[in-house]
Amino acid sequence: MNLLYIHLGLMIVVFVISLVAGLIAKFLRKKSWWLKIHKLLNQIKTILAIFGFIIAILMVNNFQMNHFSSIHGIIGLFVFLLILLQSIAGFIITNKYLVNLKSLQKANILRYLRIIHKKSGLIIIILILFNIFIGLSRLF
Repeated sequence: MNLLYIHLGLMIVVFVISLVAGLIAKFLRKKSWWLKIHKLLNQIKTILAIFGFIIAILMVNNFQMNHFSSIHGIIGLFVFLLILLQSIAGFIITNKYLVNLKSLQKANILRYLRIIHKKSGLIIIILILFNIFIGLSRLF
């Protein structure tokens, strides 16, 4: 199967998972299960984004093009890094076994990580959708 279609499919799934995870966090926070589902979806999203990014690199290599030389590639790299940042922030925020959790709370670091996690989620959703359209416009 063509790497392009695998990349496209993965990134569409990453977008849908991002959207669903965000909607769960926004509207179903009062449910007892929301955090487990939100975390699971974000873990799946991150893994799929890593595969999608690797496939994009391989695809660009196959076409013997320069990496991150297009707006689509630059936005893709930014979104990928933002997904990693968001995942790390979410992990730290929800990991009650971290050694220095109390010192993080005292330093307001957890508060800032929550803001980063929440705001980056919205930015990720918007940029992925925008970048999917940019990528599709280059195809047709």
